Amino acid sequence: MTSDIPLILAAAADDVEKSGVPDDLRAAAFAAAITIRTGGVTRTATAPPVAVATEGGEVNDWRTPVASALSGEADDIGEAFDLVDGRMHLTIPPSRLPPQKAAAMKDVALLVCAARQAADVDADDWTPVGVIRDECRDLGVLDANNFAAEISQLAEVMSFRGTGRSRLLRVNRRGYEQAGHRLRELLAP
Repeated sequence: MTSDIPLILAAAADDVEKSGVPDDLRAAAFAAAITIRTGGVTRTATAPPVAVATEGGEVNDWRTPVASALSGEADDIGEAFDLVDGRMHLTIPPSRLPPQKAAAMKDVALLVCAARQAADVDADDWTPVGVIRDECRDLGVLDANNFAAEISQLAEVMSFRGTGRSRLLRVNRRGYEQAGHRLRELLAP
């Protein structure tokens, strides 16, 4: 498949050009064209997403696909998240999260999983539960005794695989919608 990459990219670029899609949607259309042309097999676990220059000299980075997945703006995504060394951090001040740790942990889990998966940080779209635990701890909202039980209550918005500390989480379509809605609430003035 590696030798097919230039052909896939060229064909996807041609698809976008022929579609006449507006300039502000070209990046999302290009990503969709690649997904369609590869049957959804587009990610590798070898490197975290990085910023790349597009034809017009614009920088297209992880914020664009996350904004698209959460139906938001790239600037809002940049305000709410930071991607450092393959780790997605929630940069919303903890004071904006719910005061109850249970609700705050659920928000962190949903938002961080959705952002990581939309940005292709997680191989095969599965986020290790330990990543969410660490982010909750870093934000000061971790209730270690109830963490697993609270995360399990997110079954409407994500799927689970594995058990205990090796558990993996994957956001579903409803989860992306809810994550986008919740993010807009948390960023509202």
